[in-house]
Amino acid sequence: MSPKRLRLAALLIVVPLAIAIPIYFLATAYDDYVPVPDENCVAWKTENVQAPPEHLAYKITMQNCGSASFTLNSYPKIELFDDAQYLVPVEWAEARASFPELDKGPTPLIIKPKELASTTLIWPKPAGEPTPNSHLVTHMAVAPPPGANEDLLETMPEFSLPEGVKVSHTAWRDQPNT
Repeated sequence: MSPKRLRLAALLIVVPLAIAIPIYFLATAYDDYVPVPDENCVAWKTENVQAPPEHLAYKITMQNCGSASFTLNSYPKIELFDDAQYLVPVEWAEARASFPELDKGPTPLIIKPKELASTTLIWPKPAGEPTPNSHLVTHMAVAPPPGANEDLLETMPEFSLPEGVKVSHTAWRDQPNT
């Protein structure tokens, strides 16, 4: 075989290998980042609900969309944000103090895959139109169950809170699937 043909044959073997080997290692280096079903997945829903007289209420429902059960036994940690995603200052209270008929306090709940849990926010209905010191709540962060990722939720529909309002919220409670 002539030296020219030998160099050409070597190039035809070496060049594809030189390209294929780094591509193989790059592709396998990111195998850890391929999305897989999350055993600690939660999905959220927010909505206005009927409130006690002279109050407004907003319900947050969480669905276990993962493959593992989790336990809730608390009042949820919630932060509210305006449309610029600035934290809205809120004084939180446990609802059982003001609304014992709506909130019996925390009890251990085992939320299995596809099951729901909810909490309700309750605050006094403002008299008249929102004031310049009112906050339009467009997003909220709700502490998820252990192991799940915290999400910044878009509140649908948005709601207005007067400056310095005291917001009561219920402990997590199980919610029938509908």
